[in-house]
Amino acid sequence: MDAGDRGPSGAAPEEAHRHLLELLRGIRDLDAALGAWRPDYGGLPARGAPDPEPPADLARAHHRYAAGLRYFAANPAVLEGLGDAARGDVEAAMADARDRCGGPAIPFEDLMRGRPGRAAGGAPPWEGPERGGRGEPPVPAAPGEPGEGRRPRSGVALWIGVAALLVAALIVTVVLVAAHVFLGTGPTAAPGVPTAAPATLPPGAVSTGSLPDVLAPAQACAAIPSGQLAPGLAIAATSTGIGTDPATGYSTPYIAVTLASPVGAQTPAFTLVAVVLPSGASPPSSGPPIDRAGIVQLIARWDGAHWFAALRSWSGSSWSAPADSGVQGVDVTQSGATLTIYWQGLNDSDQLGEIVAASGGCATHDLDAGLTPTTRYAG
Repeated sequence: MDAGDRGPSGAAPEEAHRHLLELLRGIRDLDAALGAWRPDYGGLPARGAPDPEPPADLARAHHRYAAGLRYFAANPAVLEGLGDAARGDVEAAMADARDRCGGPAIPFEDLMRGRPGRAAGGAPPWEGPERGGRGEPPVPAAPGEPGEGRRPRSGVALWIGVAALLVAALIVTVVLVAAHVFLGTGPTAAPGVPTAAPATLPPGAVSTGSLPDVLAPAQACAAIPSGQLAPGLAIAATSTGIGTDPATGYSTPYIAVTLASPVGAQTPAFTLVAVVLPSGASPPSSGPPIDRAGIVQLIARWDGAHWFAALRSWSGSSWSAPADSGVQGVDVTQSGATLTIYWQGLNDSDQLGEIVAASGGCATHDLDAGLTPTTRYAG
């Protein structure tokens, strides 16, 4: 697959990532409002109960969900440009809708009819009413017997069953009492592993304000590397993987960058650019240094108080202007000295590198002298 077939280097892949982000946010809000309305979608686990304070605009949440799935159903080729995890999630969501409703998305009225997602004492709506398996037919009645709701022909069978249960319960009780008397209380069971709380964005995370000139420090560098950065901005380590994006609540590929010092109010303004070069792609060969690094750039900008996230991409003839996280689905979080950039477009074959730019100059990490990334994304 060449660079024109995958990755956000063209209009179609960029549109695909925008629809993916809208889809994830729609599913998140439906989960919060409806609880158990669906099975797990790949890496998107289902929720057992609705939030105490769910989103108010349920119709908007459903529109995001349905519009996303209908887009991917109408454009199946763009799924190849998504990461493996994202592609599996979308395909699982479409398969669930097809099994239950025969279409790419579950209609709004069908969701409302089943609200809050599980009838009292019944099976979840994605499971069959009799056998609990998706798509499995109910067990048919035997010939000559009534179907749904049939009862035993005689009360004798019912009493025999009750008596058998009482005898079994008595035997179990005797065994447990004897074990307690002769063997003692035994070791105390270790406490269960607590369920992880949903991730939340830390204070000072990605700003929702207007996007500043996030690339200005990098564009000001006539050569990369050049100048001298504050010691705390040096990159100490990087890692990649798949983790829970606090902005969506779902599993998303990420790049984590650890600086020499934690970022805070005392940290000068700077920009971190994660350079992405898909396998087989060629970066631009002309222009300023920042424009010759990769064909996708994930941008995290610290202005001294807030984070801003953006993405720019190479079309083959020009770079796009940096687009903010609400359009491109790039999310940034910070914990101490570690910055984590989440983006669904990362793939196992992508080569990665980093550039840090501030008023004092630009520095590189995981890039060679020609600004070619030297490390690979490993999910």
